[in-house]
Amino acid sequence: MNDVIQTIGGLIHQYRREAGMTLSQLSELTGIHKGTISRIENEDVKRPEFATVRPLATALKIPFEKLTELYIEIENRADALLSMLQGVIQETGNEELINKVGLKFLESPNEDSQTLIERLYSLVNGLEDQRIKLSLYMLIISYSRDHGIMRFLAKGLLQAYLIKRDDFSKLEAIYQAGLHIVHYTTFLSNEEALTLHYKLGVHAYNLMKYEECVDLCKYVIKNENTQSKIKANALYLTGLAYDCLGDHEKWEAYLKDYGSYNIPGVEENKKVTNALVNSRTGNMNLAIEQLKQLIPNVTDRNFIIIITRLFEIYLQYNDVHAARQLFAYEDKIKNIPVTTPITQLNIAYYYRLKGKTLIGDDIEGSFDSFYKSSLEYASISKFDEAFESLSLVSKELLNNTSLINVETISKIDLLYDELRLKGRSNKV
Repeated sequence: MNDVIQTIGGLIHQYRREAGMTLSQLSELTGIHKGTISRIENEDVKRPEFATVRPLATALKIPFEKLTELYIEIENRADALLSMLQGVIQETGNEELINKVGLKFLESPNEDSQTLIERLYSLVNGLEDQRIKLSLYMLIISYSRDHGIMRFLAKGLLQAYLIKRDDFSKLEAIYQAGLHIVHYTTFLSNEEALTLHYKLGVHAYNLMKYEECVDLCKYVIKNENTQSKIKANALYLTGLAYDCLGDHEKWEAYLKDYGSYNIPGVEENKKVTNALVNSRTGNMNLAIEQLKQLIPNVTDRNFIIIITRLFEIYLQYNDVHAARQLFAYEDKIKNIPVTTPITQLNIAYYYRLKGKTLIGDDIEGSFDSFYKSSLEYASISKFDEAFESLSLVSKELLNNTSLINVETISKIDLLYDELRLKGRSNKV
């Protein structure tokens, strides 16, 4: 089949003739008058409507991409290009072609750039495919930067960050890119600015950058004047960050303020936090009882926190029997959806604690747990923690050289290879 077709009419004519189809047959198949088809083929209609040609192309099995590539050359009307863009997104998912049509839409001469980019941004916000959304947000960012449209440069950067931050393997690099958006805060709405600072605060907490987490969340606390969910979450996160910084006075103060909010989740978080406070202030018996009572009724996020804290307490007091009883919850832990890096972090920590519990009488199980811990840490770029879990294996081998054999060394070597591979793949 000859691919050198310069016009829409020529394309329709070629495919119809090669299909052995008459104008009447094509008309009957598509519901389009044969006179209209004839005028399109003879190029009496220089720029036929895409909506008219599309059913003809479908009936003739003309590749959608081929049709669209031709239309990009002849079409300049914004409405037609936007409709075409929607069709390309639905039909192909071809990022390169989607961006070509998107750029042609933004370059449409019959509307100003500000209006065009606003229309494209609105379309992208309604899409579900995160890959395509990110690709088009990157187009919006590039076009806005080149044309000095600061509002949509900032909005595009924010939306791209919100998608990218779900890639746990590049937490640090994406966080640093997200911090850059703070410079564009004045071009965002108040709601967008609050979202940016809170999401960055969560991101900082996930990276154990607790002072930065506090600073970012305090922006939300200061600039949100209502008792909204985002402000409540910022108060809670600030309290948790202060706990990690060892400032328990501020921890309790922020969590007390958080407890005054009447939103879902507050009561559960208050109970969990109260138990954790007791565990850190020496009231261990009460803390253990509170934590155990909470296990059946908490969310997954709090569940893994409770299990790891109980593990810590039991190992602190060398109560190996009680620690082993926590293994009964492992099936649930395996089925926890990993929607945040903190959940992943706690799962990795659980396996490390399990490994410590098994050292002494189940060395194979212990090594397997440390192995899993290392891989879980590596999946969120926590390589220092990954190698810390791995070092626990090495220390046990040094303490008990009788355990050193070819199989053990092979397992460790394999784990090092996997960690190196993850390290290379996690580079941006």
